Amino acid sequence: MALSENTSVNPVLTEDAIAKLRSLGDIREVPLGELVVCQGEPMETLLVVESGKLIVELRNHAGVSRLGDHGPGQFFGDVHLLSGRLSVISARMTEPGTLLLVPRTELKQIMAADS
Repeated sequence: MALSENTSVNPVLTEDAIAKLRSLGDIREVPLGELVVCQGEPMETLLVVESGKLIVELRNHAGVSRLGDHGPGQFFGDVHLLSGRLSVISARMTEPGTLLLVPRTELKQIMAADS
């Protein structure tokens, strides 16, 4: 998958890469405040932000740490997305928007085809 040039810590996908992922996933409208990834639960899909914004957080005994924001064109899937293990972080919408949800099985297929 191709990434566009940007100065953000979080990469932005090219329009071609997003179009390819759209053919494999589902679009979902997500309201403000919705928890889209819950720490301690399996993460089943790669999230691509089409519109709106989400925040990634880590909760532990010391409280909540903000790990980053993701906006349009950026994608999110923690390290355990590919293995099927429980997510180590949470993500919630800080602006209402649209997410592209690409299932793990489809993501693995596209990664294998691109390698």
